[in-house]
Order: sequence, then C-alpha cells, then structure tokens
Amino acid sequence: MKKHYTLGLLAVALLSACSNPKAIEFSVATPGISNAVFVVKDQGRQTLFGENIKDGKCDVKGMLEQPGFYLMDIVKDNDKEHLPFEVYLEPGKYTVTTEGGDLQRYPKIETDSKKQQEINNYNAIYQQLGGAATEQKIRLNSELEAKSRSLSKEAYKLLLIKIADAEAKEHNLQYQALEQYIKKYPESELAAHFMSKQNYADNPESYLKLYKQLSPAAKNSDDGKELSKSLQIVGQLQPGKKAPEIAGKTFDGKPFSSITAGKKLFLIDFWRSANQLSRTNHEKIMEIYSNLNKRGFQVISVSLDSKPLWWSTAVKDDKLPWPQMSDLKGNDSPNALNWAISTLPTYYLVDADWKVYKKDITLSSIALEATQYLEKHR
Repeated sequence: MKKHYTLGLLAVALLSACSNPKAIEFSVATPGISNAVFVVKDQGRQTLFGENIKDGKCDVKGMLEQPGFYLMDIVKDNDKEHLPFEVYLEPGKYTVTTEGGDLQRYPKIETDSKKQQEINNYNAIYQQLGGAATEQKIRLNSELEAKSRSLSKEAYKLLLIKIADAEAKEHNLQYQALEQYIKKYPESELAAHFMSKQNYADNPESYLKLYKQLSPAAKNSDDGKELSKSLQIVGQLQPGKKAPEIAGKTFDGKPFSSITAGKKLFLIDFWRSANQLSRTNHEKIMEIYSNLNKRGFQVISVSLDSKPLWWSTAVKDDKLPWPQMSDLKGNDSPNALNWAISTLPTYYLVDADWKVYKKDITLSSIALEATQYLEKHR
C-alpha cells in the first residue's frame, strides 16, 4: 500500500508540473546545422533560457513569468552573435525550425499563440520583399568589422556609403512590407507594434497615413498610443528644426546648457545600462569619438535609467569619456517623449546651433555622416 501511495504522490506532482500555468516548452530543429546555441532573452538582453543544440536538435522547458515580447537567437559555434529575432512568448509549446541552415532568416515558429502567429505573418511578407536587403546590410557590416583597420581611407568611406544605401533600401522595404501587411490583415492587433520598430521618424507623413488604417485594437494598444504621440512629435524633429533640450543633469550636477559649447556636431546617444546592445555599441562609438573629437565632434549620452547606481556603474565600466546626462525617470523621462524614443539605443546628430542634422541614425552611418559634415564645416 505504501508503494502505491508513493507512486500516487509522484503522479500528482508530475501532473501538477505539466499543468503549471507558467510552463513553456521549446522544440528546436536546425537542419544543416549540427552544433549551435539556442537562446531566449528579455528586452534588456538578459538570458532567460538557453541550451546547446546537438545533432541539429534541442528541447528546452522552463517557466515564463510574464507573457510578452522577447528576443530569440540561434548562434553557431564560434560565430559572432547577430541581431536576434523578436518573438511573442506565452505559456505553451513552441516548435522552432530554421530554414536551410540560414540563421539570418526568421525561423518557422509553430505555436498556438495568436500574437506570435501575427509576427510570423508579418515576417513572411517582409522576407518575400526585403530579405535580400537585410542580408546585404548584414554582410556589409560584417565586412566593415573585419576589414576596418586594414582599409584605405577611400575604401573605408566607400564601404560606409554602401552600408548607408543598403540600410535605406531596407527601411523602404520595411515600409512596403508593413503597408502590405495592414492591407492583408486589417484587424491585426500587433500592426502598431511592427510600426513602432521601424524608422518612421524619416517619413512621418507616410507612416501617419498607415497609422490611420490600423484597427481600433492596434491603436488602443500601448504601442499604438505611444505611436500616436510620437508621430506628432517626429514632425518637429525633422532635419533643420530646433532639437529639444535634454532634461536632467550630468554626474557633477551640470545642466544641459553647459555641455554644448565649443563643438561643431553632437551625437546624442539614448541608452540604458541594462540594454546590452547600447553597451556593446559604446565600444564602436568610442572609436568614432577618438577619430573625430579633435575636429569638433562630441558625444552626449542620455540615459533612460531610473537607478543612479546602475547608471553610474555602467558609465564607469564602459569607460565613457564624454558628457553623461539623465533625469533618472526611466521611461517616464520627458527625454523619451520629446525625442520620440521608441527603441534603445537611438541616435541623433545635432549641429552647433542645436538643430537636428540627422535623426534616428543607424550606428553604421554615424562615422560617414559625421565625417562628411565636419569636412564641410571646417
């Protein structure tokens, strides 16, 4: 009797674990890739789930504390980590399959999650239109990283121009994909989220027209409400218009007005200590700063942190020599609203008269744009 009782308790425990409302399961297959690493991170790039892929397969089980948007990546052994894929996770099962060994292409994800299915639908349209543009941009950026120190000045500049052209093409195709997606799925709840991830600041009028076509559910989502405000603000952030002042103070209590004297061009770096991409990009910004600072180029980092210790520790760890500002209000900072910050990191170039020169500029374009500006304004 005692043995049966013990087995009964074990069965109840197993049943309880299987029916846990927070349980999530991933079944991953990578045809053509034997060994890799499967990783899921939160939006701050903190790892939540991870497992080695062996013989093209792995299974991961865990508990998901909060449904929402996360970052998924599959990285081959000895490969550098690339931009991860955004996914929507909620308790349940996710079957993830890469296509043809291509880890840059959005994988096939089978799940009962309606929101993830929307993401699948959007990415399918984008891949048909713009997958090649993204792949070209990634290839050119990899070439830049591998050869930047060995290229001549002219070759380096030419490569930067190619990257800028590829990014412009990618942005245009992203808009086309979103336009087609909204026509095909007019009731989509996530269309506002997809729009919020695009470079809408470069073409606010066209994106405002798209916004008006969104479903009521999309407009009333958090992303939709934020977009409504941002689309009105970005019209005031066009090149040539006065840039907003920066709220907050430096480490030593100096106000914004005291850190803009004597320079010709400013890179405004919006970041957060817990955002790993922001921190990684600081290394590349440091190189640009070192090359151009004596010619009149300055960086001003604006943190959207809320905890002073986190902010100060990150600045010291990253060894950032340029001015640092924050009002320590996190996402509630007026800096986020006034500068239409929807993702981190975000970069602006502002001239000596504090007018917008380039808005929402990509990291790979900063060196070229800054160099060309400084050559014209010696």
